[in-house]
Amino acid sequence: MTRPLKKFRPVSKLLVSPHIQTILGSSGLRLRKINASATALRKHTRREIIYCQDDVKLEAWITLQPDGKNQKSPLIIIFHGWLGSAESSDVIDAAQCFFAAGYSVARLNLRDHGDTHHLNKQVFHSARLQETVDATSRLMNLTGTQNTTLLGFSLGGNFALRISASLGLHPHLNNTIAVCPLIDPGPAMQSIDEGWFIYQRHFVNKWRQSMLDKQRAFPHYNFSEELKLKSVSSLTDIFVRRSTPYENSEDYFSAYSISANRLKGITTPAHIIAAKDDPVIPHASFTQLIEDEKRNPNLHLHMQNNGGHCGFIADWKLNSWLNSAVLELLEHKP
Repeated sequence: MTRPLKKFRPVSKLLVSPHIQTILGSSGLRLRKINASATALRKHTRREIIYCQDDVKLEAWITLQPDGKNQKSPLIIIFHGWLGSAESSDVIDAAQCFFAAGYSVARLNLRDHGDTHHLNKQVFHSARLQETVDATSRLMNLTGTQNTTLLGFSLGGNFALRISASLGLHPHLNNTIAVCPLIDPGPAMQSIDEGWFIYQRHFVNKWRQSMLDKQRAFPHYNFSEELKLKSVSSLTDIFVRRSTPYENSEDYFSAYSISANRLKGITTPAHIIAAKDDPVIPHASFTQLIEDEKRNPNLHLHMQNNGGHCGFIADWKLNSWLNSAVLELLEHKP
């Protein structure tokens, strides 16, 4: 078992609030601040379409270290959260920080995330794992690196863990880091619908927008019934029936939930950073992982008392503790 990370401690008592942490973490104000400091990242970034099995196309934004250093520099592949994108604040903040620290970075858009609804006819759902495994392998080959870390936020953390388990003893995969990963989708959905209304409104509105974008790209889709619904649970129920191969939400959730059995394939260090006060991912979701950690020497859980959902905002300048925590793990200092 690895030594624990230095604990997250925000500078102000007001910043202890999980809702303030969660909202500030993805706020427009923070994104503007991050974009202002991401000039070097943007300068060296190129867009790539990654071709996967079954004619699936995923979009990646790749930033290699300049001056021929890219094949020697380690690569971090970053996976955004549900209804986020490669331009989400936590993704851009991590990317610009790690690029400045000497890492090459690839930010992958999941199917139908960002401005990619036109790339694939079939809609996204969270059990579409193989295409992300394919894209990860292709990104490692494309960049020529022999030292890769997978980093995911929320649903992206869920994908990172499942991809790591699927890749197993891949010679170029060194680490996996999942921040507030979605472990058990059912309780998380209930937490969104029954918690503070702001979260439900946020996810429902973003999902509706994604459906409208898909309809515009492929006019044969008709999401008129879905667009009338006002809860994540009701949207999920009809979405699963109409747009996935699963008979009901329970079967769908089972297809991508994180379990000890699903993590057996992880053969390199996998670190999970989570907060006990997360208002989206219930703390109880991590209870079983604590037991799994004792049985799997590659699994390391770093529970923090505070941080909200993918927040971990350290101060009123909106700096995130997460970047230093990830670097701490990658440099083997915990």
